[in-house]
Amino acid sequence: CLIVRSGANTGNVSFVFPDFQNSTFGSYIIRIRFDNLKINPYFAALFLTTKFGSLQTKTLKTGSAQLNLNIPNLKEIVIPILSKSFQKQIQNLVLQSYDEKEKSVSLYKKAEDTLLEELGLKDWKPKTKKIFVGGKEYEEEENISIRSLSEVLKADRMDAEYWQPKYEDILKTVLLKYDLLPIKSIFDFRRGVFISTDYYTEEKTNRPYIRIKELTGRIGINEDEVIYINDAYQEDVADRLLENDLVIAIIGDTIGKTNRVYEELAGGFCSNNTGRLRIRADAKGKIIPEYAEILFQSIIVQNQIEKKKAQTGQPKISDGEMKSIFIPLLPLEIQQKIASLVQQSHEARKKSKELLEIAKRAVEIAIEKNEEEALSYISKTENKQ
Repeated sequence: CLIVRSGANTGNVSFVFPDFQNSTFGSYIIRIRFDNLKINPYFAALFLTTKFGSLQTKTLKTGSAQLNLNIPNLKEIVIPILSKSFQKQIQNLVLQSYDEKEKSVSLYKKAEDTLLEELGLKDWKPKTKKIFVGGKEYEEEENISIRSLSEVLKADRMDAEYWQPKYEDILKTVLLKYDLLPIKSIFDFRRGVFISTDYYTEEKTNRPYIRIKELTGRIGINEDEVIYINDAYQEDVADRLLENDLVIAIIGDTIGKTNRVYEELAGGFCSNNTGRLRIRADAKGKIIPEYAEILFQSIIVQNQIEKKKAQTGQPKISDGEMKSIFIPLLPLEIQQKIASLVQQSHEARKKSKELLEIAKRAVEIAIEKNEEEALSYISKTENKQ
């Protein structure tokens, strides 16, 4: 398994599944390799994520400005040796969780491909031109665009990046099949709010606060990293997120990254570095939220954001530019096909997380009580799913 040795996520643990064997890892990561003859690696890695493992990790952290873990200290962690059959049961749960996660990714990819195929963008690539260097022929992206002064002044953009041919070519490709509408005709756009760290809490019974760091794009909002806001914060009700709102990064290196708000995170807020997109009342029935989620992650929207963002030290996009992005509304039956794949992806991802939680709690019960009660807990919770 891998464990983060420094930074804000010090102590976080990740599994290394067979698909990732022979991969490399960063200098801020420590690799832990367990002896298969002495302990089941899946069980051992999962133990480190339980309250008994994380408590030990927490006490071993050093440093003040930046926390660190070092290898000698990690060697002091004590792991209980439970029966081989119980460890095998935990391994099975971990592998089932991984299978569900892979299923989720595959379904989401299928939804993305379905959208691109329908828009005629599945195999789209920027146009290229041939050049000769040193007597050899090469291909490079077509990057010449001739524009009139009036066009440049109207757009108020003098940067060459804005006028790259690929941006217009994508829209023209989609227009061969579907009309395009500006975002403002379908969505209400509202910037998020800044909330001081004074109001932060880890109590999950409070209202969630979604920042850029929790936006992952394809795999949903990272709920494990979401911070919560206590009741002392004086909110504006209009700032609250509703289920199926989209949260989009509007500043920074991950500008354009978008995720849909699930029921679990509704009622919270999004940060001032993000924006909220909500389907307008007069557009409901025209666009399905899950379709919108895929659409905003697709090349047609992401390339427009890339074009329209301000070319400054820190990329950002204005409200006006955001609202002027064009999107296609596919027939509802096609939207529903895409939405169904997204829903299945979400359910698989949710099940993956639940299976890991079952495994973690089972290990804790085995330590606190005994293996029999832990196995009974696994059986009962699995039957409820």
